[in-house]
Amino acid sequence: MKEKCSAVCNECVPKDKTIQELQKEYNVMKLSYHIVKEAYETLKSRVKSLEDRLSACQRTTKS
Repeated sequence: MKEKCSAVCNECVPKDKTIQELQKEYNVMKLSYHIVKEAYETLKSRVKSLEDRLSACQRTTKS
């Protein structure tokens, strides 16, 4: 965990910048993950719907 310094020291400044940059990258990746997950769920739902419709058509064709 990050410890709080009483005063900003020369060692902490670059580390804090690096941590902030990594946090930004993490947030972008997390957003991308959620966008891809939502798109996958939508696609999965549509494929299921099409499979159900196809199955229903095949049953009525055989009858």
